[in-house]
Amino acid sequence: MILPFEVSHISKGQINASQSQPANLYAYWALKYAMDAAHGVVLKAGQPGGGAPTLQTVSYQGDSNLADPIVAPFVTKTGTTYTIKPVSGLPGTVTTTPVTNAQLWGNVYGNAHGGVCNASASAG
Repeated sequence: MILPFEVSHISKGQINASQSQPANLYAYWALKYAMDAAHGVVLKAGQPGGGAPTLQTVSYQGDSNLADPIVAPFVTKTGTTYTIKPVSGLPGTVTTTPVTNAQLWGNVYGNAHGGVCNASASAG
C-alpha cells in the first residue's frame, strides 16, 4: 500500500513514484477465499479474481496453484502511459495511477486523519 507520507512526497515532487502494495486487498481476498473453501466453493482458472482480471494457474518449481495476482499500481504525480519492450508475453504498455486517486489507501487513511501531508496521517 502507498502510505500517506509517500502520497505527500509524490504530490510535492520530493519523490517521483512508489509501488502501491495493496495489503488490505491481499488480506481481504485471502480471507474471502479461505471462507469460500470452508464452504465448499471450488474456484477455477478463468473465473473473475479479486485483483486480477481472472484467476490463473501459476507454476513454480513443478508446483501449480490457483492464484489471484492482485495488481499493485505504480503511483506517479499524474497518470502516465509508458511504452516498453514486452517481456515474457506481458503487455508493452504500462499506465501509472495518479497520486490523486481517491481509492489509494494512503489517500483514504490520510484524508480520514487530517490530510495526507498532515503529520498525524503520515505517522499512522
